[in-house]
Amino acid sequence: MWLNIKRNVLLYTILYVILLYMLYLILKRFNLMFRQWINVISFIIIGTGSIIGVGQVIFSINKKWLKTILGIVFVILLVIISPFVYMFSIFAYKPEHVVDKNKEKYVAYVIAFHMTEVEYYEYKNLFVSGNKVKIREYYGKGGFDPLDNKNGYMHNVKSVDYYEWKIVN
Repeated sequence: MWLNIKRNVLLYTILYVILLYMLYLILKRFNLMFRQWINVISFIIIGTGSIIGVGQVIFSINKKWLKTILGIVFVILLVIISPFVYMFSIFAYKPEHVVDKNKEKYVAYVIAFHMTEVEYYEYKNLFVSGNKVKIREYYGKGGFDPLDNKNGYMHNVKSVDYYEWKIVN
């Protein structure tokens, strides 16, 4: 039966990617975007589903010599690609905070690689936020999270930009 998920992980992963992409397009049309936790979970689902699905395809091959060669190539590719995926994950991650600022609720993303910036997006709900930057704060050099002040230390903002987006149809 083709609906047996144990045998079709790659197919379901591809369907998930298509559905997710369609949702991204729909959200973009309404000036929305998924919150970061949904992107992280989707990244994990797609990565895990791809690895398991390709493994299933390789193990379903009847010719032992071909299965062995493809298995070795797949493992070598995983070993080569894994460090790049790991580095991409580190650099793509932006700490997310839901904050109240100027009497409004925002989703704030901290970009703290070489320079530290915080971008504020309109808060919608647990799943989505606006996709246009409303406020951008620049903190200068650093690589720190100015919104994660566990010790009560307040970081100095070097500059603040406010954006007003008007939607034109």
